[in-house]
Amino acid sequence: MIADAFGISESYLSSFFRGQTGECLSAAIHRIRFGEAVRLLRETDDSVGAVAEQCGYVNASSFRRAFKRWNGLSPSEYRARGLQAPDATGS
Repeated sequence: MIADAFGISESYLSSFFRGQTGECLSAAIHRIRFGEAVRLLRETDDSVGAVAEQCGYVNASSFRRAFKRWNGLSPSEYRARGLQAPDATGS
């Protein structure tokens, strides 16, 4: 969608972004999404499904799996423990 908005190819956008930032575009998007998810889990009582939707996921199950891969805890476990966000690498 980003590439389409600028009228460029996905591969060009990806290469350009990596050249400018040193980070993969998909990694940056995940980092931003999960950063927002962490904020919402810590600062709101929104359901995990609502947090998933607010972070751009259409499926709460895929959000739960991705969040757990990213930091080792499910969103519910993370919220229950009141943890800080992991570093940008997801560890």
